[in-house]
Amino acid sequence: MYLTSQKLGGIGLLTWEKFNVNNENKTKSFEQLCRLLFKENFCNGSIVLCSSPNHKGIEADPVKDKDGKLIGFQAKYFENRVNYSQIKRSFLEIAKEYSGELDILYLYSNKDISKNSKSYKECLQILSDVGISCVEITNDELLGYAAESDMASALFFNNKKIDFDWFYNITYKNLESLSKRFNKKFNAITETERQLAIFCESELSDKILSERVKTFLYKIQYYYGQSHRDLLERISKDILEFGEITKTKEFINLNNFIKK
Repeated sequence: MYLTSQKLGGIGLLTWEKFNVNNENKTKSFEQLCRLLFKENFCNGSIVLCSSPNHKGIEADPVKDKDGKLIGFQAKYFENRVNYSQIKRSFLEIAKEYSGELDILYLYSNKDISKNSKSYKECLQILSDVGISCVEITNDELLGYAAESDMASALFFNNKKIDFDWFYNITYKNLESLSKRFNKKFNAITETERQLAIFCESELSDKILSERVKTFLYKIQYYYGQSHRDLLERISKDILEFGEITKTKEFINLNNFIKK
């Protein structure tokens, strides 16, 4: 289900060393990484993960997966070796707080967890006693999931692939996370967005350049001084004869025409 830790497309190798360098608060960033991957891989797209200081043992309220199972996740970042006592404390809290309210726990860790160790078997038994199963996603397997996610690769490992798909995915994920809270009527177009729109020749670019032509024509006809008036009038006439500008390519053609 996951890729190897070598990102397909040759952007770069994902390693925990890269993660540590690119994230000042490693524990907090690891939790955010796991939250992103948990939602991308196991949750329905419309689900919003809710967190609060009252959570005990898991990072967000349980949600239903595609099969209707109640799922949750726990993120464990270890600086050195795995602390099984810490996992046990979390599992005891989960068993106490979420018995009957959780079917599957996804346990994320940057270190390999020994499933055959006596300490970890005791941890699993705590969950099993209340009907909760555990799925471990650790070390290289977790890096594989991160490699499969363009957003995770960019945000937490600084592996950025700046192309149309990257912009589209970032925008899509942001809108998805906002869900019903996003209202297009409150969206303000920034100058950076305008420049990117022109660069990408998007629908916004068509609108922007069409308005620029109208504004430029208005300035020529009413505001520019009398110097070089003959040239300005000829340019104005050529713009009018060129017809309505509705596409970015038409603007480029007009621009080249006027330069000549």
